[in-house]
Amino acid sequence: MPNAIVDLTPIANALITLCALIMTGFFIPWLRRHIDAQKMDELQRYVTMGVSAAEQIYTGSGSGTQKYSYVEQFLKDKGYKIDSTQLRAMIESAVYQLSGSLGTGTDSGDTETGVTV
Repeated sequence: MPNAIVDLTPIANALITLCALIMTGFFIPWLRRHIDAQKMDELQRYVTMGVSAAEQIYTGSGSGTQKYSYVEQFLKDKGYKIDSTQLRAMIESAVYQLSGSLGTGTDSGDTETGVTV
């Protein structure tokens, strides 16, 4: 009986292809979701920071437009490009969280824009 040499190249190719499919199908989307979640958390922290700063800089009622513009510019300076609808929602969330943590229910909103900052 002669010694038979088994060619393992097709099996190795199949394993490499399987690993590539697993990486493409599961790992890469998971990594993208994880990175996106981190970026969103960072963005929310910056929005909260901007809202806090705007509250300190612009006092008095009717200054909601100035506060909104300040937060918008603050985020642009940090390199974020965000649509106005999402920004308004994030600002409202930050204001709600800040007013809850300060224990005040005061509203320094602007009736013209509807933004409560």
